[in-house]
Amino acid sequence: MGVLIVVVMLNKGETVPDEPALSATQSRDALTAAMQDAVAAISLPTETNVVRAAPFSCELDGAPAYTLHLEEMQGPALEDVDAAFVTIREVWEQRDLVVQPRNMGQDVRGLSGTDQYGGTVYVLTGPDGTVFSGESACRPKVG
Repeated sequence: MGVLIVVVMLNKGETVPDEPALSATQSRDALTAAMQDAVAAISLPTETNVVRAAPFSCELDGAPAYTLHLEEMQGPALEDVDAAFVTIREVWEQRDLVVQPRNMGQDVRGLSGTDQYGGTVYVLTGPDGTVFSGESACRPKVG
């Protein structure tokens, strides 16, 4: 004869979310840090431009949500694109970003790094210069 033991744990008024309550601002800040670390790792001189500070609307699981653009960092063309991309890939993978090549034609090459929530940072480089930018994950709250 077997014995069935049932253990019931009650959570006193707290709910455990399926995923952390990451905001669009937190996503943007984490991706901006990944972008800045990559720029520093390849020693690229850049100028920073704010593209748009206001949130954009998006849809998350059928509900209204928000995404934010990252600042844009512009610099000169990369002299050794392959070596720079190896370094950028290492920096972004250390931050658990999934890194993919983004080739935009014969003269322009790029990489993107995507986090587990869909936020993306990218770098594009060609003969006219290099740009880093991206956008936060689509999240239910901005801040």
